[in-house]
Amino acid sequence: MMEENKRVLLGMSGGTDSSVAAMRLLEAGYEVIGVTFRFYELNGSTEYLEDARNLAERLGIRHITYDAREIFSKQIIEYFVQEYLAGRTPVPCILCNNYLKWPLLAKIADEMGVFYIATGHYAQNIQLNNTFYITYAADSDKDQTFFLWGLKQDILCRMLLPMGDITKVEARVWAAEHGFRKVATKKDSIGVCFCPMDYRTFLKNWLAQNNEALAEEEQMMGSGRLLLPDGLSKLSEKVVGQQLSATGQQLSAPGQCRSDLVSGGQTWTICR
Repeated sequence: MMEENKRVLLGMSGGTDSSVAAMRLLEAGYEVIGVTFRFYELNGSTEYLEDARNLAERLGIRHITYDAREIFSKQIIEYFVQEYLAGRTPVPCILCNNYLKWPLLAKIADEMGVFYIATGHYAQNIQLNNTFYITYAADSDKDQTFFLWGLKQDILCRMLLPMGDITKVEARVWAAEHGFRKVATKKDSIGVCFCPMDYRTFLKNWLAQNNEALAEEEQMMGSGRLLLPDGLSKLSEKVVGQQLSATGQQLSAPGQCRSDLVSGGQTWTICR
């Protein structure tokens, strides 16, 4: 591993958190280089790239972009789709952070001779007896430790998390007080970056665009059944434990779960 230095490669999404992270790292005396990953561009929008570039210019730091759309599609989006089709709930943000985003940060930092790597995650990194651990953020409402649990020591030993000891409210105040009004008032991102709040439409569109074989009406999955394609528009929009009629009408509340999963006019129950 390279010798420790005061240089840090910061993942900059163009949002409030990574923007304030850049300011805090500069204030702490680090030489900051910003990198914006092109993972997925919702509706083709690249406004986030301009926001990150403009912020970097105002702060006087170097900024680069890294096109990771192809690998993101193969490693994260395809996993997301296949997990849903297999009747399991995917956790794409965990997969992305542990196997794509942070390893990419480390790879690029190595190539640039930069020791530290950072993001705007709300989490903290502590060292006990020569071992590093991810621990809770000061802001319990924004805590993101869940997404980082799988990172190894080779990442943790060079990880900086400048947002871990402040709250989101404090972050907005910090940006405003430093003259970055746009940063201070940006909306929070909610849900998965490539299908915020609407995974059903995303799944349907992705399957159509990627020519998935949807002719089969049913695909056996162990002891249960996953319906394709009609089931995608019916069962996948329901929640675990919700009892449905064959036409998709809700018959009971989530949690009132029976083991039967049959057709022919009988009831469906969405079960784990």
